[in-house]
Amino acid sequence: MHRADKIKQRISLLRFFITQRFVGFPVPDNPHLDKESTALFMSLIRDCRFYLEYGSGGSTVVAARLNQRFVSVETDRRYLKSVR
Repeated sequence: MHRADKIKQRISLLRFFITQRFVGFPVPDNPHLDKESTALFMSLIRDCRFYLEYGSGGSTVVAARLNQRFVSVETDRRYLKSVR
């Protein structure tokens, strides 16, 4: 790897850490699914009595927006802070 590439890589990593610790992460309003899968997910979550997921994000936002009872397991505390 060339010196310039190493510098770019380190700058990119530094930006990530700054964003992670001080700014927070953008959280999508919906899960990252194709159109057909999104439609299925939405129909299932609307009718569920309790929702459990591993890994938070857009699906968590949807569950909260629909006032569903849910548990979301997230291992990245900084990302969880952004989801909250």
